[in-house]
Amino acid sequence: MFTNVDQWIEIRRRVLNGEPGKRAVCVEYDIHWDTLTKILTHSAPPDYRLTKLRNWSCFCR
Repeated sequence: MFTNVDQWIEIRRRVLNGEPGKRAVCVEYDIHWDTLTKILTHSAPPDYRLTKLRNWSCFCR
């Protein structure tokens, strides 16, 4: 997952202003086309999401 917020914002700004093409951005930042699509869709990287609930009973004594 691409989570560097500064680069996320920079990539969005550059592509939306039309500076380089989308393909050039993918090559320059070494990201996949799908990742670029997500960057352009969302204004900030998604937060961390816990996929499975933790068993806290083993920590509480």
